[in-house]
Amino acid sequence: MPERDMVSWNAMISGCVACCEYEKALLFFREMREESFEANSVTVVALLLACGELLDLRTGKEVHGYCLRNGLLYLDPHVGTALLGFYLRFDVRIACAVFETMGLRNAVSWNAMITGYLDVGKCKKALELFSQMLIDGIRCDNVTILLVIQACAEFGSPKLGMQVHQMAIKLDFCKDFTRGVALWNSMMYAYVESGFIEDAMSLFAEMRFEGIKADEGTIAIISHVCEDLPNGLLNCRSLHGYGIKSGLERNKHLGNALLNVYAAQSCVKDAKKVFHEIGDADVISWNTLILALAHSYESKGQACEIFGKMRESDTKPNSHTIISVLAACEAEAFLNIGRSFHGYVIKHNLEIDPSLNSALTEMYMNCGDEATGRNLFERYGDKDLISWNSLISNYIRNDKAHEALLFFQQMISEMEPNPVTVINVLSSCTHLANLPQGLCLHAYTVRREFSMGFELSLAHSLIPIYAHCGLIEKGLQLFTISMVQEFYVTPDLVHYACVADLLSHGGSLGEAMKFIEAVLEEKGLKKPPGKSWIVMRGDIHCFKAGDKSHAQSGASYAKLRSLMSSVKEGGYIPDLRWVLHDEEDEEKMKRLFSHSEKLAIAYGLINVSSGAPISITKNLRICGDCHEFSKHVSKLVQREIVLRDGSRFHRFVNGVCSCKDYW
Repeated sequence: MPERDMVSWNAMISGCVACCEYEKALLFFREMREESFEANSVTVVALLLACGELLDLRTGKEVHGYCLRNGLLYLDPHVGTALLGFYLRFDVRIACAVFETMGLRNAVSWNAMITGYLDVGKCKKALELFSQMLIDGIRCDNVTILLVIQACAEFGSPKLGMQVHQMAIKLDFCKDFTRGVALWNSMMYAYVESGFIEDAMSLFAEMRFEGIKADEGTIAIISHVCEDLPNGLLNCRSLHGYGIKSGLERNKHLGNALLNVYAAQSCVKDAKKVFHEIGDADVISWNTLILALAHSYESKGQACEIFGKMRESDTKPNSHTIISVLAACEAEAFLNIGRSFHGYVIKHNLEIDPSLNSALTEMYMNCGDEATGRNLFERYGDKDLISWNSLISNYIRNDKAHEALLFFQQMISEMEPNPVTVINVLSSCTHLANLPQGLCLHAYTVRREFSMGFELSLAHSLIPIYAHCGLIEKGLQLFTISMVQEFYVTPDLVHYACVADLLSHGGSLGEAMKFIEAVLEEKGLKKPPGKSWIVMRGDIHCFKAGDKSHAQSGASYAKLRSLMSSVKEGGYIPDLRWVLHDEEDEEKMKRLFSHSEKLAIAYGLINVSSGAPISITKNLRICGDCHEFSKHVSKLVQREIVLRDGSRFHRFVNGVCSCKDYW
């Protein structure tokens, strides 16, 4: 180029910066100075960007000194803003000092400084700076509003964020569609982050009323909070319909968010529908669907099938996929399938992190292969709380409370327990009637000042210890104290079941059942329906109380009647106290007769090969009558019956249960 001027030099330097050729930009600057050209504000802004990207503090300071000598810092706000951006990469305090010395500051400068404070977690400082900006009469822009609402969310002050949002509306920042939806999204995010879920939903309704069209960000924010609402499923379905009307049904972010909610609510059909609507599903979509199926009692086999289809697709399973599908393997019939998943991990060199190792350990122990599960745990070096808690809880479920306590002692020599650990170990203390150990753990939780919500769970775990040790009055006293927690945490059926345990251990089972019935009615609580299932040749056969929908229900009921007649001759007496309903004894007998676990046992005796154990899973705790019935049946037919309920494994052999009649 025969003749070069400032315009051409700036074009070259700025072009290099735009192409990420930062070192070349600095070389051109030095060459420009050698030809006696003085940098102007355009040059300086480009140079500071280059220095920032290169983290070249020395050259950046030289440029800063040049700006001071030539007055550029006081004459052009763009130079000051570029300096702020440069120093914010190193130290917010230096950037603050530069900000204070700037002669001209516009909204961009203020925004840069607010961003700097947010990046280092100083939300209060960011809000104070915004307040000073208003006092100085600087008109904020839509970027300012978004930053301040973010600060309100992280600072835990959504009400202030709402005021800022209203100010934005008054200043017409919401007039433009793009800026408008961004502001509304930020405000909803602020509410969600601060725990004001219902306020976020109200704001979403107001946004629609104002005619602001939601985008995928809006839908993603709102869909994630649906499961935390009293009518979460209803809200999620409404949102799903809104997404379809808005043409967002194939959006992966929305689809994955909806999948997550439907999975949490065990709505398998809805989850499948969303999955197919997405079309080009990613690994998150596959994992969420597999987990939803794995947690559904009737769809565990489908989880394994979907995993097979995922392998045939272009999406490769990851460690989270394996964790999800392993959740389906919780009975002895799934052991070989679980082993195949473990083989997939080894064959494809998936990284075994603590979560995956815990999932594999739990799978083996749930499927009856305790030795392999324990070996996996002991071989893995980087054990975390999840690993320890998983192992301890699995030993408890397998009626090995003593081993669970030994592992707890080993664990506390390496790391501090958390509330989950404490509750697991308290369960061990209950099995062993180890009151001193339980009281020591109670004292530990008091010293650690665990959260209020945990106190209620702690009461759930301590009351059974008192009951099992015969200290009924002490347990009732703790129950009364824990009722105070109702002001903070809404008690559920588990809370009231504790006092039923106390009454039953005190010899008042009938009174205990009446208490539960009264609580259900008074508190509006609902006992979830009991379901029992048995796996046959990879297929899951599910039974509900009084169920006659199964293809072999006729044969199952006939077998059950035969069993009932035989065990009664052997001394079994139906315990009508386990029926909540206030009705005639004849009706109570009918209800007890058709409990789901009895139907599953009858079906198993018909279909499981002779001599093989009958493995059953139930979603709730087995009732006392079915427990007694199972003992008598195991003795009558000389077959082992393994029943995993909501609390633990029960292994019935020759009329005796592994739980020693405590569950």
